[in-house]
Amino acid sequence: MSLSKTDSGKTFSVCDKRISDKTLNHTLAFLTALDIQSWQPRYFREGLKGGSTFTLDIQIANISKKSTGHIDLAPTGYDKIIRYFNQVLIVNSCQTL
Repeated sequence: MSLSKTDSGKTFSVCDKRISDKTLNHTLAFLTALDIQSWQPRYFREGLKGGSTFTLDIQIANISKKSTGHIDLAPTGYDKIIRYFNQVLIVNSCQTL
């Protein structure tokens, strides 16, 4: 598992650890339940520049998705992804997001 975060245009590594098959399978089930494969690539409000944005870039097993946009337009479940990966980070002794 390799997780990074982007802040002010700079990307920082948060965690780079080997995870168990159990964690991998649970993560795949979690992402499938959120149906992230159906998320659109962009969620930006026309005419709005700036504001809080999100970027999701996941590659894990058969799931590959890139999505970005204004946080208030983020798909349902985006906040659950942040909570979920913070839990995975804690379990794997990594710094949380």
